Amino acid sequence: MSIKRLPSRRIRVVDATTVQEQGGAGTDWRVHYTLCLPDLSCDFFEITDEKGGESYRRIPVESGDLLLADRGYSNAPGVGTVVQAGGDVLVRWNSFSFPLQTMDGKPFEALKELNQLPKRGCREWKLCFTHEGKRYTGRLCAIRKGAVATARAQKKMRARARTKQKQVNEEALKLAGFILVFTTVSPKVLSTEEVLELYRVRWQIELRFKHLKSLLGLGCLPKYDEQSCRAWIQAKLLCGLLIERLMREAKFFFPWGYRLPSSEPLARVH
Repeated sequence: MSIKRLPSRRIRVVDATTVQEQGGAGTDWRVHYTLCLPDLSCDFFEITDEKGGESYRRIPVESGDLLLADRGYSNAPGVGTVVQAGGDVLVRWNSFSFPLQTMDGKPFEALKELNQLPKRGCREWKLCFTHEGKRYTGRLCAIRKGAVATARAQKKMRARARTKQKQVNEEALKLAGFILVFTTVSPKVLSTEEVLELYRVRWQIELRFKHLKSLLGLGCLPKYDEQSCRAWIQAKLLCGLLIERLMREAKFFFPWGYRLPSSEPLARVH
């Protein structure tokens, strides 16, 4: 779908990436980041320690914002916060952290409903959730994965479970065969197909993190004390933002060396 179809919306991809100190065995720092579409400009970032979890509640939201995110942001408190601020979400659904209900208040039986999906094609359900005594409505849009993609996802789940010495949840294994996206956007604005297509754009932020780590060396900290770590990460992000701005300006370079006044037309026709 074309993002130009949503001219009144600020579409923002939300995610976080980790940064480790030298010799560290786990996550030491986390960078929370938002990327605006379609120009791929960053409009917000926050640096926290490893205890700073991913959440929509960290992101400043304005009315009309549409926030795309992965499963880490799939929970009622975060989604409710965005909706209360006048925004909307489009988030990969996690059935365990974000239980949904049918419109008559019954638990949504995901596998029972998803088993009715055709091999090719998509479907949506109008559902709701509650948070702090308030009821919110939305849509769960779903499509089956292909056999190869399903097998790959299930293999990753089993490997992760072995690493943590845990049993694989059978329901989670079956749900791995679907792409499930929850959104609060009206069907008059985005159809089921368009919701699923728009979710694919979320990968742009994954590419941005890869660029920051591979080209600017954001991945591993050479510092140890807190102030130095924060300063080092901020400097890397600042370099990334400056490069981003230079690239944007270069696309609209004026060969005559200056910008024309906005009130002056580019050409006059007599």
